[in-house]
Amino acid sequence: MLFLLQSGSTAQAREAYAACLDDALRSNLESRASAAAFDRAATTGCAARAAAFRNAILAAETAAGSSRAEAEELAHMEVEDLAGSMRDLYRFYLEDGSRPK
Repeated sequence: MLFLLQSGSTAQAREAYAACLDDALRSNLESRASAAAFDRAATTGCAARAAAFRNAILAAETAAGSSRAEAEELAHMEVEDLAGSMRDLYRFYLEDGSRPK
């Protein structure tokens, strides 16, 4: 029921988590932190927003009729996909020497 990720509290929670990751990306690039340091900073610094995003997905998915296991799987996948994309983006910027606009 991926369409639920596009609306309501789920979309707001995703935006908040993405913003936190983006803030971590920018501040770690500014300080020229290693990729491992960024990973730690993003994981710990954005843990609450990741949990809120996960919980919003779980609530929306179970309300839409998904089983708890299906909702858990989707929530894990969505949180990890967003975090993984930011990890990849950080490494790109770090290697390339460029910065986000």
